[in-house]
Amino acid sequence: MTPSEQWLNEELRNVAVPDDLAARLREIGTCSDADLDAALKHPAPTTELRERLLAIGTWNNADLDDELRLVAVPTPLLRRCLVIPWEKPARRFTPMRIAVAATMLIAAGGAVWQMWHPDRQNGAPQNQIAVEQPQPNNNGGAPGGLDQNRLPGLPGKNVPRKNGPLPETIVNIPAADPGRNATLPNPALANNIAESGVREPAQSPNKQLPNDKTPAGNAPAPSPEVFGTNIGSDAAAQLISVREPRARGIAPPRVREYDLLFQLRHGVHPFVSPAANPLLAASQVPLNASSESFERVALSLKNRKLPPPASIRVEDFLAAMNYEFSPPREQTLALRTAAGFAPWLPANVGLLQVAVQAGEVRRDPLQPAHLVFVLDATAGIQRDQLWPQLITGLAATAADLLPADRVTLILAGESAQTEGKAQSLGTALTPQEFRAAVTQLQTHVPRGRGDFPAAIQKAAAAVRGSVEKLNNLPARMVLFTAGIGALDAEVLARTEADIQPLLQTGATWDVVDLRDAETLDPRLSQLAAWSRHGVKHAVTARQVRLACGAALTGQSQIVAQYTSLKVTFKPDAVILYRLLGHEATAVTSLIPLQLDGDLLSGDTATALYQVVLKPDGPDIIAIAELQWRDAAGQLQRREQPISRLQFAPSFAAAPWSLQLAALSAETAEILRGSYFTPAANHDLDQLREAAARLPSAARRKPSLQTLEQVWRSAQSAGVGN
Repeated sequence: MTPSEQWLNEELRNVAVPDDLAARLREIGTCSDADLDAALKHPAPTTELRERLLAIGTWNNADLDDELRLVAVPTPLLRRCLVIPWEKPARRFTPMRIAVAATMLIAAGGAVWQMWHPDRQNGAPQNQIAVEQPQPNNNGGAPGGLDQNRLPGLPGKNVPRKNGPLPETIVNIPAADPGRNATLPNPALANNIAESGVREPAQSPNKQLPNDKTPAGNAPAPSPEVFGTNIGSDAAAQLISVREPRARGIAPPRVREYDLLFQLRHGVHPFVSPAANPLLAASQVPLNASSESFERVALSLKNRKLPPPASIRVEDFLAAMNYEFSPPREQTLALRTAAGFAPWLPANVGLLQVAVQAGEVRRDPLQPAHLVFVLDATAGIQRDQLWPQLITGLAATAADLLPADRVTLILAGESAQTEGKAQSLGTALTPQEFRAAVTQLQTHVPRGRGDFPAAIQKAAAAVRGSVEKLNNLPARMVLFTAGIGALDAEVLARTEADIQPLLQTGATWDVVDLRDAETLDPRLSQLAAWSRHGVKHAVTARQVRLACGAALTGQSQIVAQYTSLKVTFKPDAVILYRLLGHEATAVTSLIPLQLDGDLLSGDTATALYQVVLKPDGPDIIAIAELQWRDAAGQLQRREQPISRLQFAPSFAAAPWSLQLAALSAETAEILRGSYFTPAANHDLDQLREAAARLPSAARRKPSLQTLEQVWRSAQSAGVGN
């Protein structure tokens, strides 16, 4: 933000609000979601809208069923639906379940089917066109216009690469648009599309369709993970939600001097010259403190798997490490820098680390609390490894408990004994008992469905029953869930009636969504409205711990708001630089992405650069600028020059923070198959050798031991070597 823009921002914030508008704003601030809903019902709808609503309101189930029957169903899907048993005695598949499942399949796959499935005539696909593949540069340089012989210090310079034209890829396009030209810049994407044609299902040996006379024993048994163990229930199963695309990373600059083609082709930031364009001299970095990608990779490698390379984020690996920076003052930010070299990089390429450390929100040791956790233990929390992340976050919360704290654990899920009813693992547990219960949950397998209203009512009963026993400890109720099914209005009203009296006595109620979704769940928003709070999100184990910390302290964990970091490189001192991580996702250019965000208690956000310095340049090579608003809303700034004298002569002599950042970032680059870490020159064994040369005190640090566990798991899975 320029000084003029900052002045304008300050002036706009100081504009006096008219008295009538201020009164309206105060009134809105005290409204709940239910109040706003009631207020929105008063304005009269337009005539056209009223007619549409009235028409929809007159439809019954039969009308909707007729409308759904008019949708054209692809032949393979129709054949699959026809073999689903309809026997009434089994009561395993109801018409409602079939309708919901078929509708979701048609909605998700209809667009793809119409776009890519070829029209078949006499069994042969029609309307095929050839897509020309990109050709390598004649000068032998890197793809995308980067000549490795002219740009010094680019890794992978001596990696042998095959020359010559690549074969054409046949891509099917719909017959409705035969004249359209198809251009796919990514050869791998073209091959995937060409090979992803929908195949006809194999013919079943039993061609007789099921009817009322078909024996029930011939019907396939439904999966208990989908329909639950209570087969006699007619309640609809909870559908698995689809993760929406996220906007992450930095949108590439739209200047001629930035090699955009290289980034699109290889998925990593290219080296750029700060002297080529003034816009390239400044690099603004999102302050990422989420370790989601690192935790997912660590858990997947334990199962001898690896997530898709595009989902491995270098910035998440950097955020997962503990650099042991000296803590700043409470509820403030500190700017830390370090520089050095790595043995796997060319001698003229250095590493520059710029980190932001947030202070911690301190807890009053004289104010213990009673935590009441309602945990989603249904089959839905098994997807995306949400259950291990939840348990890891709860285990970390045990270290934050005071001796006088008490914890109640309630599971909402199915087991061999409960059959969907709420299960209590203990009421008013001590910190030691809570640790033992969390250890027991590590082997628990969530399954089936859960009765969330019953679990919430059990939590309310635990709070009421422990008032005298715990000497009126403030009760903090938290629901951790990955989504709940339909809620009956009458049951929901009774559940809210149990919670509201407790809230009036000082208890708190929070709803934490463990899913990584861009949209809010209206059912969870309805539950969170009981305490006039919004739904919180905790995607990683650390965020689960922060949510528990907010419940313990009774205050927000936000230390800084609207935080932004910018590093400006000096063109007369730096030849080239490259940012590691923060690559833009497919929707980053479509969805406006804010580069300023919030930092929570104890967060550390790290940016890591590869730089090539001019040998005879000035001492100051860059300026790091940090800007944020504190808890009082005051604008704060930090500015720190970065000198070439900070570069340690060797990796062993570098600061611990740079050593750890370099090892973690290179691990992510190797696992995701980055262009700058070709398999011929880079592997995890090289990182093990570099870590083995560190002092023994550094090798015993927890963060490095966690990285070594990832290396061992990757070696066992045959990845990265």
